[in-house]
Amino acid sequence: MIAIWALLAFIASIVFWNAVLKRNIGEAMIVGFVVVGAFAGRDAPKYMWEGFVNSMQEEVTFAGLAFIFMSFILAKTPVLDRLIDILNSFLGRLRGGPIYTSTVAGGMFGAIAHVGASVTAAVGSVTVPWMKRSGVSGELSATVVAGCAGMGVTFPFSATMFILVGSSTVTGMMAADDIIVPLATW
Repeated sequence: MIAIWALLAFIASIVFWNAVLKRNIGEAMIVGFVVVGAFAGRDAPKYMWEGFVNSMQEEVTFAGLAFIFMSFILAKTPVLDRLIDILNSFLGRLRGGPIYTSTVAGGMFGAIAHVGASVTAAVGSVTVPWMKRSGVSGELSATVVAGCAGMGVTFPFSATMFILVGSSTVTGMMAADDIIVPLATW
């Protein structure tokens, strides 16, 4: 039961910090981490350190950090500007070209990666600056990239689909052909 209260406190602290105090989401996540850690009482520092160390050893954490690092490198070097110039030469005259490109790239990358954060970081690092340079608002740019990241978990052969279809509740009800053929022909 304590885990449910910790989750609710985590969500409430993030919403309060971000929406009410108007602070950035990174700070809100750190505050949420501290709030959840407080549920461990006197052992909070120990559990928080172990949680931090364990999370830093996860592949998803590495992938997210690597994509963010590469996005930072692209933004600080002339490579991104040159890439945007090349993309503009192909699709810049098309109304909504950067948005269409972001959508297609998000779908293609998502079909391979199936991780929303990776799709957002990889595609967004190029298309968000391009969209903003083309006059698209920052809010719309972020919405498009975030929405495209959601496509990654829906494209076959999605890891999420295999997890859901392979769960113990479905296993006895479906044969392999009932799973693979619909995913491949979608």
